[in-house]
Parts: sequence; structure tokens; C-alpha cells
Amino acid sequence: MKKLYSILLLTVCACNVIAQTPDKKFSFMLKGGINLANYQFTEPKIFIINDDTEYKNFVGYNFSALANAKITPSLSLQSGLGISQKGTKMQVSINFRGDVNEEIGTGVEKFRYRITYLELPLNLLFNYKKLCLGAGPYLAYALAAKSIIKPSNIRAFQPEINPNTTIKSDIPIGNDDISIIKPIDFGFNFLADYKLKYGISLGINYGLGLTKASKLPLIRDGRNRVFSVFMGYNF
Repeated sequence: MKKLYSILLLTVCACNVIAQTPDKKFSFMLKGGINLANYQFTEPKIFIINDDTEYKNFVGYNFSALANAKITPSLSLQSGLGISQKGTKMQVSINFRGDVNEEIGTGVEKFRYRITYLELPLNLLFNYKKLCLGAGPYLAYALAAKSIIKPSNIRAFQPEINPNTTIKSDIPIGNDDISIIKPIDFGFNFLADYKLKYGISLGINYGLGLTKASKLPLIRDGRNRVFSVFMGYNF
């Protein structure tokens, strides 16, 4: 909770910075779109089963309410709050063994990890006609985390598990020993936005996470990488 208060305090500070701009010309933007999220590993991956694990993009959503303030005719400062879903999808090949360690079959486990963050960006924007390019840091706080597992068909050997069942469970968030997802995600955003008619704009964003997102062995060294496509309304 203290981390959440820190984010809210930073939001107030960012708004105060915007309010101190010389000409105090403000505009506002509501935007929403789709995330293609995954993890980037900077150390060798740690596998709890084998090394035949495939990582794929997780599809989530993003929504933000933002304020922009002009610093010069071509530069502006942008901040606000948003909700962003990040995570990854994994496909793990598993060798199942019986009581005498004989192999009884192989199967594929499909995992999805979905983490919903409250995100505070602070971007410096360069505006040229209808085009806007920007970059800046972000700080995010994990609000909820969920794992979604599709069991392998080989689990038909285990009558207590239905191989067609999707198993959903909450993932603990925190810095203690029993938590899996780390609460804070920090990184940088890089964005491009093109303004259309009637206040509508289309844009893309790339989020480059710098902090480790999880303590789970399969994704322990993973840092968030998120490519977003969004539509905005400016007023």
C-alpha cells in the first residue's frame, strides 16, 4: 500500500510540474488500446522442467487519462494515470514418468500470466504538425495477478485432473517470501502519435521495463516488454 501511495504522490508532483508551465496551455487525452506483452531475459532462463519452453506474446489492454502542457510551441509534458495489462504466455513440453521412473508419455502445458498494473508515465513530447513523438519514464504498481493454465492431454493418466479444464488462480503480489509477482515495475516508454480529425489520434507505444517482474522460476529474470497500439481522444 505504501508503494501505491508513492505512485499517487508522484502523480500529484507531476501535475504540479505541468501546472508550472509558463503559458499554462493544457490539453487532455483519453486513450485505450491493445497490448502485446512478453518478458525479456538478461540472464540464462531457469527452467523447473526442461529447456524446451516457448514464450509468446500475451494480449492485454491499456487505458489512460492524460494531461498535456506546452513548454514551447513544439515541446510538451505529458502525465496521468492508466491501467495496463502485462505478462506472458508459455508453452512447456513435459516428460511424464511413472513410479519406476519409466516415461509414460509427453505433453504440453500452456501457461498465461496476466498482471494488471496502475501506471504513471511522465513523457516529454515533440510535436510537429499532426505528428507527436515522445519518451519518458514510467512507474507502475501491480494491482492484480492471475495465472491461467491449460493442462496437457497426458494428464488423462491422472483421473483427478480433467485434461480439458482451464485452471485459474490468483498470484500473490509483494516482496515477502510467499509472494511471486513483484509490486513495482519501472521503465521507459517510447511513443508515436498521429492526430486525425475530430480530436481522434492513433498511436503506438513501446514499454521497456528495467526491473525484474517476478520471482517465479520460469519467469524469474523477466523484465516487461510491451508493444501497444492505441486510439486517443484529445480535448
